Amino acid sequence: MFPLLHRPTFERQWAEGLYHRNEWFTCLCLLLFAVASRWCDDERVLPEEERGREGDSDKPRSWVNAGRKYFDVGDSTSVLGECVIPATHLHVQNYIASGEALCSLPHYSRCKHYL
Repeated sequence: MFPLLHRPTFERQWAEGLYHRNEWFTCLCLLLFAVASRWCDDERVLPEEERGREGDSDKPRSWVNAGRKYFDVGDSTSVLGECVIPATHLHVQNYIASGEALCSLPHYSRCKHYL
């Protein structure tokens, strides 16, 4: 993945709790969780219907939608942005992170609208 964030700045903003005060930073965090879920083996990133479905079911657990819940929340709030105000770096980061997250999910054809 290309460098979307300046790590020291992001870590400082996270430590300061910016996600409590800025909806765009909150969306960015959720979208980053969605992207990171691709490389996570913790079943908490899975939808409820997929959890605990290891070997005791006819249908094996699918990791295709890992992180989808983070994307759905992060993306649904990011579209609330006003189109008449100048974009900030958080707006741009959100749209790029949305596209990156969508490219990893089953409905990836939507990602071209973000990227």
